Amino acid sequence: MRISDYQHNQFILCSLDDNNIHADIAVAESLGANSRIIHGIHQVILVISRLSLNESELSEFKFNFIKPLSANQDFKISCSRVDDKIHFSIEDSITQFTSGYFSLSEQSDSSDKKTEKTIELMKNRSLPKDFSESVKFDLKKLSSIYPRITTSFTPEFLRRLLYVSFYFGVTIRSENMVIISVQFKATHTLEENNFETEKKRSGQAQTLKMDFGGKRLLATGRKFNYFNPRYSNLTSNTNLGRYGRQKALIFGGTGSLGSAISKILIRDQSQVNVTYKSLKKLNSVFDNKFENLIPWEYDLDSTNFPDIEGITHIYYLISPRIFLSNKSAFSRSAYDEFHRCYVIKIEEIIKKYSKGPLEFVFSPSTIAINHPSFQLKEYIKAKQEMEKKLLELSIHNSNLTISFPRLEEFESIQTINLPRHLKKLPQEIAFRYLPFTS
Repeated sequence: MRISDYQHNQFILCSLDDNNIHADIAVAESLGANSRIIHGIHQVILVISRLSLNESELSEFKFNFIKPLSANQDFKISCSRVDDKIHFSIEDSITQFTSGYFSLSEQSDSSDKKTEKTIELMKNRSLPKDFSESVKFDLKKLSSIYPRITTSFTPEFLRRLLYVSFYFGVTIRSENMVIISVQFKATHTLEENNFETEKKRSGQAQTLKMDFGGKRLLATGRKFNYFNPRYSNLTSNTNLGRYGRQKALIFGGTGSLGSAISKILIRDQSQVNVTYKSLKKLNSVFDNKFENLIPWEYDLDSTNFPDIEGITHIYYLISPRIFLSNKSAFSRSAYDEFHRCYVIKIEEIIKKYSKGPLEFVFSPSTIAINHPSFQLKEYIKAKQEMEKKLLELSIHNSNLTISFPRLEEFESIQTINLPRHLKKLPQEIAFRYLPFTS
């Protein structure tokens, strides 16, 4: 038995957990795996499907993730049952990857009626407030690889199960956590929805607890310290094709982040347009290779934008020169420069390119701006003003989707004065900006 690349990729698309340990062969190998690492929650769903279990008959289960299981790695599922308890192990002839158990509840005449009752009870219950509306898990992709799972378990249960993966793999990605255990328990009392996270004192572990409809999911993650982001690169990341079908315009396409995003989109055969200020830098960044790239000369003083029809994605990565001063306070001229770059120009760009559906992604800064070395209170105020304006634009324009990720420090002129060990490489950060398009 093995989990194929196709099944692994479908689970990534379903769970939205594209953490580098799951997507990048080089990173996975640096953690001792043979290939891309299979998600812990994927293993949970696999075992449940193989044992043909359903939600109404489960009173408890626990999974302990011992060693990383890789895509296309051969394994078997060994099971033994004593009364109402099933013990299982995912293993090969040498290694035990995962172990755990299921406790089954007493069954009445019809388990289907129990499932129907559970679904009915959950209809009137909202998701915990920590569930972002933007986290929309595609259960159809899950049913494409495990057809029975979506008929045996409620969407509410499956979404929370997937959220465990999303939380550790994406929400707290910068903390380098890997899930070491997942536990479920049906308490049979209808408690209020609840969502809690807790860090252990050592800083090496974190727990996620979700209570919903008389059930509890508890997951624990542990920090892995020997992860080296410099293993990651555009060729070893095998999330091939996930960023295709875009007609993209990248403002600041020759910068560290802009060029990394451009190369990913080109790799996945999207149509890529980039702006540049220096022809010398453009040639250097892209090695004079422009077969799949259309460059446009542009800077903040330009009055005309690239004349392109049918743009579907804009990445706005231009930085005004104010960041280079790193002064303790903003001058009025610096504030005006910021406003011109991040409010006036963006309004003009959106007006020009949002005649059809448009996804607008930009980074006015990284979270590095909150680092003590900056102390730019006026900058924070200006950034809040800009984000408020952009949200207003998106509300009044049905064609427009806007996102502004909060990311770690990375190598750019914005964080030039930060110690190198605090920074991330642009090629690692780039994947955090890219929306799934294929």
